[in-house]
Amino acid sequence: MYLLYLDASGTPGIEQCDHKHFALLGVAIHETDWFGIERRVTDLKNRYAYPGIPLELHCLAICSSVREQEKIAGFDDMDWAKRRSEVLSLRERERTSKSGGARANAQKRFSATDSVVHLSRAERSNLYEEALDLVGQSTEIRLFAEVIDKEHLLKNTGKKNAVGPAFEQVLSRFDAFLQHVARGHGPVNHGMAVVDNDPHSDLMRDLTIMFRQSGHQWGHVEHVIETPFFVDSHLVSGIQLADVCGYALRRYVAKESRVGSHEEKQFLRIFHKFDKATNKLHGLRHYCRAKTCDCMICSTRGHG
Repeated sequence: MYLLYLDASGTPGIEQCDHKHFALLGVAIHETDWFGIERRVTDLKNRYAYPGIPLELHCLAICSSVREQEKIAGFDDMDWAKRRSEVLSLRERERTSKSGGARANAQKRFSATDSVVHLSRAERSNLYEEALDLVGQSTEIRLFAEVIDKEHLLKNTGKKNAVGPAFEQVLSRFDAFLQHVARGHGPVNHGMAVVDNDPHSDLMRDLTIMFRQSGHQWGHVEHVIETPFFVDSHLVSGIQLADVCGYALRRYVAKESRVGSHEEKQFLRIFHKFDKATNKLHGLRHYCRAKTCDCMICSTRGHG
């Protein structure tokens, strides 16, 4: 049995213009490799977690700016306890100075990064890179993803939401991988999708059933069993790895001057983990407008 842990990066709706691109990424792990991956993720988080406060590999927290740190003189030279105390003190003063909606917005921002306020910017960058390297250096992990230019999707298909098209691509490629394994390596391995809690859960369930019964653009789902299971990301390490990798993918594609960029360097940590067969890239597609796109994905795989 292979488990495919799915998470999204970016907003899927065309009217949600905070992100031009939407990415859906899956981390595939065989059941026999689960314990080893889980231990490695737990060890990584324990090295960076503040004592008594669980740390989630979540890029919204890890890669965000913690503005209070910039106001604290000598922050990087403090120990973790002092750093956290100073940040929480500033936040409490800000919270008490606000009221109503402003206080609620401040609290939401504080909650998003509460578990990492003891880490400097450099330490959070190291955590992000080590999480990517954990995936990139794990022979047991295989990646599948679709990253969509939402404006191109609307123009080309009339669709205003990228979840369905991305889910169809990723699940069908995962199923094709399972079929390939079944043909070439003896016993059949089935697959199961595990997805971060998502407002589009009903759509994903319905699509999985439809792909199995009526088919998708490229055939039928034959080896993915059940409908997706929806879980809380803070409890599931596979979802957290998908979050980190999905963020790196979307940020790379969104960066217009890619060659030599920070985003390219981070994406290169995991690019080789996307599913290939006979040296052809199958597990990753960039659905975009320009036939001349020169990103690594399009250069390697081609368009379409």
